[in-house]
Amino acid sequence: TPVSSGLYGLIMHFVASGILVLIPALMWKMKKSQPMLVVSLLLAAAAMTAIMIPLNLVVTPIFLGVTVDEVMPMILPILLPFNAIKGLINAIATFIVFQSVKGLARKYFG
Repeated sequence: TPVSSGLYGLIMHFVASGILVLIPALMWKMKKSQPMLVVSLLLAAAAMTAIMIPLNLVVTPIFLGVTVDEVMPMILPILLPFNAIKGLINAIATFIVFQSVKGLARKYFG
């Protein structure tokens, strides 16, 4: 149903977004520099991709009503590329937006 599928999507999105925010935020606190931002965003995209694979192995069978064995063949051709591309797009978008607001970020967050 749309309601139940929305819940699964919400959970998956929450986890992915959390990873994409947490890693750069923690690394930015260590060193505030453009190279650190780039490295942290790339690490976040890689971590998100890595964590979404096992999460997909749990959620996809429930959502689609299939077995884990049926989801396993989807990892390399579908799930891995999708999550890697999504992570990179989010990292690039974050970098672009951050360049616009970094003055405010430095003012309010040091």
